[in-house]
Amino acid sequence: MTKSILVFEPSNEETILDIPITKTQELPEISISTKKEKPQKQPKYKRPKATTTEGHYVTNSVLLPEMLRAKALGRVTPELAEMFLKIATRYSMSKNFAHLSAIRDDMISNAVLNLLQNGLKFNPEKSSNPFSYTTQCCYHSFLMVIAEEKKQREIRDTLLLDNGVNASLGHMEKEHDSYRERHAEFFENE
Repeated sequence: MTKSILVFEPSNEETILDIPITKTQELPEISISTKKEKPQKQPKYKRPKATTTEGHYVTNSVLLPEMLRAKALGRVTPELAEMFLKIATRYSMSKNFAHLSAIRDDMISNAVLNLLQNGLKFNPEKSSNPFSYTTQCCYHSFLMVIAEEKKQREIRDTLLLDNGVNASLGHMEKEHDSYRERHAEFFENE
C-alpha cells in the first residue's frame, strides 16, 4: 500500500513524496525547519597576561632611575614631569574616577602639582616601587579635588535655596531629611 504525502517546503513549492507504508510500519517523521540556523559563535579570545613591559606608558624600570637622577639634581626633570603627567592622566581614567569627566582636568592638574612638590620625597631605601608612590599621590590629590568640588556644590545649593530657586536633587533630599529631624514632633503621626 502506497500513500502520498503532501509536503510544504519553505520555498513554497509543493512536493509529493511516495512512501510505501505497511500496517506494521509507522509514518517516518519528516521535519523541515523554516527557521534560519544561527551561525555558531566564535569563542571569545582572552588576551594572555603580558610577560614584558613593552607598550606600557610608564614602568618602574624607567621611573626609578629618573627619580634618582632628579633627586641628585635637586629638582624635577622635564622627563620626570612628563611621566607624572602620564601617570595622573591614565589614573584619572580608572574605574574609580571615570564618571568624573567634568572635573578630570582639575584632578589631573592638582595631582601633577602635588607630584611636582612631593615627588622627590620618595625614598628608594624603603621601596623600589616609585609607580605605587606616584599613584597614591594621585589618588589622594583626586580625593582632595572631589572634596573641594563637593564643598562648592553645597555652597551653590545653599545660595540657590536662599534665593528661592530649586537646588540639586541630592541637596533637596538632604534638606528635607534635616527638616524632618528638626520638626520630628509634627511628623510623628504620619
